[in-house]
Amino acid sequence: MDAKAQNYHIGDVIVNDDGSKGVVFYVKPDRTGGWMVALEDAAESCKWGDAVDISGLPNFNNLSQQPIMLKDENLDGYTNTQRIRNSSSYNNTYAASKVDFANGWYLPAAGQLQHIYSNLPFVDAALIDAGGSGMASAYYWSSTEKGKDEAWAVSFGETSAGRFYYDDKTKNYYVRAIRNFTMEPAPAITYTYVWQENGVVIPNASSNEIQVSPTTTSTYAVTVSVQGMVCSTTEEKEIVVKPVTHLVETETACESFEWHGNILTQSDTYV
Repeated sequence: MDAKAQNYHIGDVIVNDDGSKGVVFYVKPDRTGGWMVALEDAAESCKWGDAVDISGLPNFNNLSQQPIMLKDENLDGYTNTQRIRNSSSYNNTYAASKVDFANGWYLPAAGQLQHIYSNLPFVDAALIDAGGSGMASAYYWSSTEKGKDEAWAVSFGETSAGRFYYDDKTKNYYVRAIRNFTMEPAPAITYTYVWQENGVVIPNASSNEIQVSPTTTSTYAVTVSVQGMVCSTTEEKEIVVKPVTHLVETETACESFEWHGNILTQSDTYV
């Protein structure tokens, strides 16, 4: 079963329902979950498998396809591991057999290994702090296939660190399992608004904005509270209403009169 919480960050240690532990190395952009890496290697010397093209397993033929291997649709080591274990060439001495697949651990895709490497300083420190071992000195098999004879690995050593490699499936490389986790969505934040006019609560005014038409200078205040939290804030605003001015002018003219830019020629009351 996946571990669940409202929030995880890279470097956090997760204790799973089965008691196993992992260090978070990737959190999805939508924060619905991510991947953790096991505290210890599943194998320090292990062949990938036989010289067989695994049915249903995508093949990436050269290093120019590295950006493609990093696309979301190719970051599914779980499905890769499942296909390898279901193949007719499956052998319990090979890389995909070393992971605790029954409890959700699997052989990472090449792009998932690259994500571990991208955050290796944080991940390695967390692995060691949690009582595990770091990864900064080995080549690790991925579950990504190049073809019939070769599969992909990622170097975590000082030489060519972080590079994708493809090598003969009979070579011995390290295995480090990873596992999915999910995050529960954070509860929605609900705000309450209380509006006042000159210290008196305005009935039925409960949204985050109101329209007012004061006839005299008035002070409006809104108090905002957060549901489930003992906190609130109040803001005030004074609306100044100036009185309407009426000015009466009486003028006498013989023929015409210019008043505020207008030529008036008849007796009348003008506004």
